[in-house]
Amino acid sequence: MPIAYAFAISYPEFLLKEKYQYKNFIVRSDKVIPTEIEGLLDKVSLNLSRSELYKDDMTFNIYFCHSKNLFAFFTRNKNAGGVVNGIISANAFIREADILNNEIIPSNGWLLSRHDRPLSYFLAHELTHSLQSKYDRFMIVKTEPFIMEGYADYIAKRHRYQTHRCHHNHYQTSL
Repeated sequence: MPIAYAFAISYPEFLLKEKYQYKNFIVRSDKVIPTEIEGLLDKVSLNLSRSELYKDDMTFNIYFCHSKNLFAFFTRNKNAGGVVNGIISANAFIREADILNNEIIPSNGWLLSRHDRPLSYFLAHELTHSLQSKYDRFMIVKTEPFIMEGYADYIAKRHRYQTHRCHHNHYQTSL
């Protein structure tokens, strides 16, 4: 059974038939993928390209699971925004989302702000875990969780940090 599960996580295309390819992203879903995803992927690409682990020739596989049961099957965490099972595969599984509004559809009891963590954030965060997995498949077991998650959060929100720093430096020089 574990081999069949690892195979399903590595090759989930048979359950997610819709496909949209844009630049170095292959997006699959159990629902039609709107072309507006390109704008989100451009934002995600910009954030990922700032990572030291990023290479221009990398391909990223994103799987949107609009079915709660399908998402729970792939991730074993029905409440997460997304998951990468790094040792098995660098595929990113994302929960139900509203691509047109750049929003993740929260599970019951969701505590995170949709404004602070839009869909583009979750994509960049999970694809940073893909970068980590591509760099070292076992990084997830060799590295402290706060470093793994902190780095993914840093890359996903990097535009905010740089904007803040620019304003801060401007403030310092104008004194």
